[in-house]
Amino acid sequence: MIKVFDRSVFGQEASRLLSSLRQGKRSAADYAIEFRTLAATCEWNEPALTARFLEGLMEEVREEILSRDVPSSLDQMVELAIRLDKRFEWRRRARVPARTDTETTIINRKRRDGGGSGGGKEDGKGAGRGMEFSGNSALVDNANTLGDAGRAQESSRTAKNLNIASLVFGLIGLIMLIVMLVIQNSKM
Repeated sequence: MIKVFDRSVFGQEASRLLSSLRQGKRSAADYAIEFRTLAATCEWNEPALTARFLEGLMEEVREEILSRDVPSSLDQMVELAIRLDKRFEWRRRARVPARTDTETTIINRKRRDGGGSGGGKEDGKGAGRGMEFSGNSALVDNANTLGDAGRAQESSRTAKNLNIASLVFGLIGLIMLIVMLVIQNSKM
């Protein structure tokens, strides 16, 4: 029965997949999970795994690691890559210009009043792709004038959510690794 549902790869197939694995557009944490899953089923030594992990990272993360003292263990390399990847992601987000409070309020008033690109209506059934409003328009104006404090709070919540997501994905990867090792040991 286990052979029907077992889609894990072992040995040469795992090595082949590992040697072509790249981070791509995903986070370093997601890349590390898949990397560790494949690494658990092939017979590579620690230095080879560490070098291959580094090679598969996004260029900006890899270059930053190479400009420092390169970690000697895979665990240290993964930890550093995830930290740097998060830092680069925050920098990319910070470069996106935010609207000023005045611009946001003017745009939302236009949408509420039926003008602008939103085409919103007070009944919440606005047409188009813009925001739709319902209820008290004063609440909309107050919500859009929170300013930097509101954005900082939202940014803090986003950071906490990213940390939680990274932790969850790490735990999932660890569980997958344990299950695969149990399955592999039961076949012996």
